[in-house]
Amino acid sequence: MKKSVDPKILYPMTTIEFINPDTLQHLVREVKNGMSLPTIKVIDFKGYYIIYDEEYSMLAANIIGKEQVDIEILSGIQTASWLSEESLEKELKAVGLNALYDFEALGGFKYSEYPVFYKGEK
Repeated sequence: MKKSVDPKILYPMTTIEFINPDTLQHLVREVKNGMSLPTIKVIDFKGYYIIYDEEYSMLAANIIGKEQVDIEILSGIQTASWLSEESLEKELKAVGLNALYDFEALGGFKYSEYPVFYKGEK
């Protein structure tokens, strides 16, 4: 399912260490020059959109100030078999709140809330 959403409601499944600053700046330049952002693939997890692919697009959209980005909500069939609810929650706990703060700092935006599973709570 595809839709448009505010990029500030998309949460990472990885830490900022996996973001190459040169790649990000290149994407920002390309989008400013008219290129469309790739569709961001997400998983709807407990009412939150978790980025499965295209963290760069979310960051670039926030840096540029785009109010809407296109997302594709993946079904369980489209995602990896390891991605059970329990394994995803474990992974997000390992990513942790600091990753959200890092993404905010790099993207120049603020999340309206921090999902409890990043804090490791049930």
